[in-house]
Amino acid sequence: MQALIRRVPSAADRDAERVAQAAELLGIRLVELFRCAHRAWFGEPPGERELDRIMAEYLLHQRVPHWVRDYARRVHERHERGRLDPREFGVENPGPGPLSLGEQRFAALLMLIGFLLFLLFSL
Repeated sequence: MQALIRRVPSAADRDAERVAQAAELLGIRLVELFRCAHRAWFGEPPGERELDRIMAEYLLHQRVPHWVRDYARRVHERHERGRLDPREFGVENPGPGPLSLGEQRFAALLMLIGFLLFLLFSL
């Protein structure tokens, strides 16, 4: 019976998803996105204890502060217009960004080959 009932994502779930997507679009980890968002909103980086508390709220309860939500919204808007430059969002060294579908398939194939070789030589 439970399989027939589909859980509707809440606003908090959608916010948390958009924040994670924004971090991926910028090529940074979530914690870095929170640091950049804090710096953009308040003009200074957060203290480590404050950042730990905010990240715990996000990870455990999907609570997204309004300033992080705003930051993620602006990242998505720029991305949708094709004008996303991570440096404009305070990202000094953006990562390579998300992998294309072909790159994901190639990585999965390499992992499968590695796993099969591991099994072959461990028996």
